[in-house]
Amino acid sequence: MPSMTGKAALAGQTVVVIGGTAGIGLETARRVREEGADVVLTARDPDRLRSVGLELGATAAFDATDFPRLRRFVDGLLALYNVMI
Repeated sequence: MPSMTGKAALAGQTVVVIGGTAGIGLETARRVREEGADVVLTARDPDRLRSVGLELGATAAFDATDFPRLRRFVDGLLALYNVMI
């Protein structure tokens, strides 16, 4: 699908997509990647996460069932950015 803006509207941005391996989350991840964003995926199915992560060229992928690792990721986001989760 072509860019809605005609350019890489999200170049230089990082987007975290929760549930990014199926349904709306997958389509969101695909779209923001097409718009130039770096994509970080989280999902519960490690095999699907790996597959989709490779397909999209995701910057990172986190297994949402590995709570300690996911918590460290969220804590790192909060330390780097002024975001609400």
